[in-house]
Amino acid sequence: MPFTVIFSAEEQADKFEAGIFHNINFKQEPLRQEASLKIIHDLNVFDDKENLGKEYPIALRLIEQVKSGRYNAIPWLRVNDSIDQDYYRTVCLRIVQLINKFIPEIKKACEEEQKKLPSTQAKYEKLDSQLAELQTLHNQLVEKLDDFKFRSNYDVTSPEYRTLEKDIYGYSLQVRDLQNQYNGAKYSLEVRKSQLKTYQSFLDKVQDANAIEQALNIVGREYEQFEGNEYGNISFLCAMVFYALLDNNRLKSFVYWAKQNGINKIVDADDLSDDGSENLVNMFERIHQTKRNEIFISMQFGDSQSELIYEKIVRAVETFNAKHRNITLNPRPIRIDRTIESSTFSIQDRILDAIQSCSLIIADLSSANINVYHEIGYAMGVAQSHNMIPNMILLYKEDTDHNKERKDVDKFIGFNLRNLSQLRFKDYSQLVDGLVERLEKHYGV
Repeated sequence: MPFTVIFSAEEQADKFEAGIFHNINFKQEPLRQEASLKIIHDLNVFDDKENLGKEYPIALRLIEQVKSGRYNAIPWLRVNDSIDQDYYRTVCLRIVQLINKFIPEIKKACEEEQKKLPSTQAKYEKLDSQLAELQTLHNQLVEKLDDFKFRSNYDVTSPEYRTLEKDIYGYSLQVRDLQNQYNGAKYSLEVRKSQLKTYQSFLDKVQDANAIEQALNIVGREYEQFEGNEYGNISFLCAMVFYALLDNNRLKSFVYWAKQNGINKIVDADDLSDDGSENLVNMFERIHQTKRNEIFISMQFGDSQSELIYEKIVRAVETFNAKHRNITLNPRPIRIDRTIESSTFSIQDRILDAIQSCSLIIADLSSANINVYHEIGYAMGVAQSHNMIPNMILLYKEDTDHNKERKDVDKFIGFNLRNLSQLRFKDYSQLVDGLVERLEKHYGV
């Protein structure tokens, strides 16, 4: 049974004993960790601080920096004149404790990415070589056709001319198909490298008190956007520091999610809870993963052709899920006009949020709708800001009702999109089958 021996001056013994008895039996106030950390830090009597716990060496160095008052703009790190009003020592310890809890998980994810990287790299290099070879053959045929055209009195109805045109068209289709595979492999490789870099950077930074201080500087800038006292509790602060160390884009997503759900309005001191921040991170990660399984559908609303195309998109996703039910992916299409949660969210805000958080965008170009082009442009901008290829599947119905003037396809959909991967179809069975195949390539199954 644990026990405590308390010494007091003999002349005050009775009075002191009565006070202790009263506080234990009637007040029952727990000793705040802030007071304990103050003693440990200020007295500096522990030569081997790791005996206190593996988180203490970095936490105590962090406390020393925060004690200077440089982070007073962050409410829970503010240095006050009274220990009763201070929380910064506890916050420093909670931050390091949260980081340490996730280190094994991040290490495991890092190792998995390292194992998968060589095969992803090899697939990309193989497709790169095949595409270059196929493009060379295609270009040689085009040059041959050009030479044929320069001949005097060439006959476009001649077997040689028709054979060249047919071969060029065949190679064009092969190049386009291989280009799509190449783009998918390149995207997968870039994502894998980026993820690996993120994990490795996190594992390097968590052992460095200076890196955690830099994360606090990033978090401090996030606090500038909070209004009044809507700055969240200690768990919220610790979670923000964790995401600042892991990935700045994930931090912004976390803050946005927290503000949308009013988490930053919970400002009660939670210094006695040591798992609140972990629960908050786990909650966000579950929601974030759900968002990553969303497929944003960019389309014209209310048009009969567009509605039919949407139905076939849904069927393709359902077919994909049924075919791969043993894999816990279960992507689902999100149509923005049917997913507005409440009147407090504008459609425009919901669209931009969905584009940023989803894993894939399927955009229908068949209607030449200006909003679809705007959403494609925004998605391309988001991808470019992350130094990545936009992850989109562009659809085009070759006999679309909206091309009354029968313009050339590139002119109808726009020359700036002609180099992006497109799924062109004439009948809806082609759309469903082609989309299932594209989904399999996207999700790597």
